[in-house]
Amino acid sequence: NPEQRWIDSKAHHLNTSDLLGNYKEEYYFIDDEGVLASETDYQNNASGYNEEFVFSSDNFGGVGGKIDIVVEPAIFEQAGMRSN
Repeated sequence: NPEQRWIDSKAHHLNTSDLLGNYKEEYYFIDDEGVLASETDYQNNASGYNEEFVFSSDNFGGVGGKIDIVVEPAIFEQAGMRSN
């Protein structure tokens, strides 16, 4: 089950699974410098933060078994998933 939590007042979502390979998804809201948004800053200006997706599993090859993607807010706005 997905869980949303603010870790030390920072924007962070964590989804875990019992599937083989210890699959895990993490979602972060970060500025252009890679700094995590505070809960207050994100809620006041959601379109000012990128979303970082980190997928990890023992089944993934490469360094640390992770896939790390950062998406700018305009992508979500253009897709109609978020208003600007």
